[in-house]
Amino acid sequence: MDRRAYRTAIRTVVAVAREEQVSVKAASLGYHAFNTLIPLALFVLLGLSALGRLDPALSTLSSTLGLSTGQLQSMLTSTTNATGARLRAAVLAFLILAWSATRTFHTTNAAFDEVYGTRRQGSLLRTVEEVAIATVTTPLAFALAIGLGVVLSLVVKGILWAIVAPIVLFLALVVGFFPMYYVFPGVDISPREAVPGAVFAATLWTVSAVFFRVYASVSQSVHLYGVVGGMLLLLTWLYVGGLALLLGVVVNAVLAERVDPDSVWRP
Repeated sequence: MDRRAYRTAIRTVVAVAREEQVSVKAASLGYHAFNTLIPLALFVLLGLSALGRLDPALSTLSSTLGLSTGQLQSMLTSTTNATGARLRAAVLAFLILAWSATRTFHTTNAAFDEVYGTRRQGSLLRTVEEVAIATVTTPLAFALAIGLGVVLSLVVKGILWAIVAPIVLFLALVVGFFPMYYVFPGVDISPREAVPGAVFAATLWTVSAVFFRVYASVSQSVHLYGVVGGMLLLLTWLYVGGLALLLGVVVNAVLAERVDPDSVWRP
């Protein structure tokens, strides 16, 4: 692909993204991903609390993200130490998770349908499969970002950590995102056709993860506002992540010449 073809492809991607209002859908996806991630995190914390590993996990997470966990630790300890509070938290988390999972699926599925111009009447088994993928993909990607940061921070140090961590994270995200780009389109595509979107989304996720990690460690506003600042930072990151995922859909459709936007949307 020559330079002119690259420029044409980029302009087409921008046009399709504007026509399909990808930025608006990304906000919805980020919100529902946040509502999915929080219950999943609560289940993990309840499990760690039952095993007596809550404090070490919070300490490691704090050092990895560069955030102070004093207020968060106090809140979680009061929630996970009481049996009644633990049960109520688990029930509420399950209800929020179930609702957010269906909304995440609907938003993601609708984005694929609108970009590819399809409307599907799939089987129940396929619907369950797609719901599972939509529910797991974004939270799993975020969990990979955190988990790999924790593990690699313990294994490698200094400049080596700064080099190795983004590479490993990028590769893990490509593997994590690929099933969504391969399964969700309402048309038959080859595995090769699903790769560019997965690579594009993984690249933006990796860059944003590094940026927000550095920002969290040096920004005074995050430390000043404590848990609220951390939540706002997380929501912003999930919006960027949702935008990356949906732009990946557009990239795949454009490169495969499956979409032709109206000229009015071209920059």
